[in-house]
Amino acid sequence: MIGGLSLRARSVPECVDLGLAILRADRRIIWRSLRGWFLLCTPLVVLAWWAHPLLGLTFALGIGSLLQLPLLTIAAARAAGTTPKVDLRTTLSAMFRVVRVGTLPGLASFILLLFPPAALWMWSRYTFLPEVLLVEEMKSGWTRRLQQLGDRVTGRSLAGRFWQLALLGYGAFSGELVGQAVVDELFQLGSPFGSLMNGDLTPFPCLGILYSLPIWGLVRFALYLDLRTRSESLDVFFSLWQASSR
Repeated sequence: MIGGLSLRARSVPECVDLGLAILRADRRIIWRSLRGWFLLCTPLVVLAWWAHPLLGLTFALGIGSLLQLPLLTIAAARAAGTTPKVDLRTTLSAMFRVVRVGTLPGLASFILLLFPPAALWMWSRYTFLPEVLLVEEMKSGWTRRLQQLGDRVTGRSLAGRFWQLALLGYGAFSGELVGQAVVDELFQLGSPFGSLMNGDLTPFPCLGILYSLPIWGLVRFALYLDLRTRSESLDVFFSLWQASSR
């Protein structure tokens, strides 16, 4: 037991449940850390969608991925048994590091979509990049570390990615349903943006993805803890670390 988290070998659905449990336990500090970003980024995504629907979707995916980082900081603090605390400077520093390191692999994954098996391999190998950079604080040798992690859990990484896609789908359809209900039922405007059910990419799925994608950071961190608990006895390491820091 570390910081209120029981570290043991878990199945992928149990890791998903652990990520959601962290979300419920720290929902207030998570909301405080994200609300300003949501207020800032919501109009950016809408304006990008107005320029082109696919641009809006791209903005939602990119910004939503970066907004996972405050939640990762909170989850890591809980695992270490310390009080979760997120400030603007820490968040911006984390975003800069991940963007600086992860841009090239992200572009490579996009190009490799022409070759799906290679894209899946790349996608699984870079699953835990934020954890390696921010939790393990590796400034060099991170590619070798990712290779070590990837060699152990390629299948589990892909299973985690399945849950990421499921979360994205849930966020997109939930955003569409809520957005259409507000525009049609509350404002009586009908469907001025079209409908996702008719094949139109409205702004509502983009916003749903923006708001739901940060949750994937918690689920991914739970998968990361499970991986290291299985392969490196992370629970023993943390227990010794906590004892030595008292």
